[in-house]
Amino acid sequence: MKGLHLADERIKRPCYVFDDITEYGPLVEYRREVLRSLKHPAPMLESLTLDDVTKFETMPSQFFANETPRLRHFAIRECFKLQWDAPYLRSITDLELGLSHVYLSLAKLIALLQESPMLENLKIVGTSFATRTEDLPDGNASLPSLKAFYLDTTADAQCAEFLERLDIPSAAQKEFVFRGRDAEQAPRVLRLAAGLGYIAEGSSRPSPSEMRLRCDHSMISLRTQFKEEHGVEPGFLAIKWSRTASDPAAHRIAVVGQLFGSFDVRKVTYLSVASAKLDDALDGVLEDFWFSRMSTLKNLTLRGQGTKILFDLLETRNVHARDADTASVDAQVLEGWRGTPPFFPGLEYVFVGELSFDEDTSRALIHAVKHRAALGKALPTLRVNEGNGCRPPKTMLRKLSNMVRIIAAYVVNEKALAAFLKFVDYEPDAPNGTPDIVDILFAWSSWWSDQQIEACLFRPNCLKAARRFSHS
Repeated sequence: MKGLHLADERIKRPCYVFDDITEYGPLVEYRREVLRSLKHPAPMLESLTLDDVTKFETMPSQFFANETPRLRHFAIRECFKLQWDAPYLRSITDLELGLSHVYLSLAKLIALLQESPMLENLKIVGTSFATRTEDLPDGNASLPSLKAFYLDTTADAQCAEFLERLDIPSAAQKEFVFRGRDAEQAPRVLRLAAGLGYIAEGSSRPSPSEMRLRCDHSMISLRTQFKEEHGVEPGFLAIKWSRTASDPAAHRIAVVGQLFGSFDVRKVTYLSVASAKLDDALDGVLEDFWFSRMSTLKNLTLRGQGTKILFDLLETRNVHARDADTASVDAQVLEGWRGTPPFFPGLEYVFVGELSFDEDTSRALIHAVKHRAALGKALPTLRVNEGNGCRPPKTMLRKLSNMVRIIAAYVVNEKALAAFLKFVDYEPDAPNGTPDIVDILFAWSSWWSDQQIEACLFRPNCLKAARRFSHS
């Protein structure tokens, strides 16, 4: 037997730490019987998962007669009492502790990790770390083989202590989910979590090449990716922080300022911002810590109605003071601008989607694209996509198509365009009677929606299709 997965498949009801154990009736004895039965040696066992099996029953220390020489993967979920010094927790490579109804013992967890140098994958999900009543073991927990680390807990002082005591490879993949119940400790926790990202030689902070940010009313989610350097391919760093409704706005701004300021963004080439509602205060923090320093950004994605307030970045001159490294950006990026360049001077591609292009939104986007061109350089490529399955207004698209080199990534000649429209039986309605790029976008979309998606491996490029008919 190489793998054993035991799970309680009953229909679950909410369960809390203070439930009376006798409430489960015969299930209590059944759990005890299951645990007692796991007493024989298991020399071939490589993977063990206990999913909602133990509850209030303490995991026995003499598990499988302490003879599991091949055990490398151990996962336990919904366990209230764990034997932290159990031998079967040592010498494993994959460890998952799903202790969502338990206050984790920081001292015992660090002691366990100190004796687990072979760990490659570590996942910890817990309500919170317990208020410390015992001294922590000397030294840090060094996990030199770790490849992936996931932590879901409360952002408090104990969590900060835990992060400070970890020595893990900079290139490991890391994902953190924090709940911000402690207004004083949240900035410290986020700074420590960000500091565990990949830090290149000679740098003091993580310097990602790609960043994806999602901002909602009560949650900030950030995912960063790092460029391969010297043969090292760093894993991503993801941080999600949710605040409580009672947190003052000033606390939220201070926390996100700490998070955003923990990264060196001068090498970022791709940025995605998604938000249903982005307030002006948060926009200001983003501008100070990120946007003003992203001189090498080439690809910008804006998703959600809240990102409308970021349109003006495309046309606004970046008057923020530049440090020496930012000022030394590639001369080709700055060439061609009239006076002080705008934000993102090297921008090549913009995607705007998942928002409603009402009259005000359409006007704002047209104004931003037009005025950016007036500063010296037209936006090379623009793609727009309205949310809820709707299409962007044709009037807006036609105005934008006169201001950018490529719209929606498709460029066609007039002959190819006419041939394709005829092929898909689409009647153009361009103002001057001549089919234009907007006609082909709508024709292609209409034709594609009628196809059997299951029979298609990918969505073809309409440029290639149009060219195929241009020679007919």
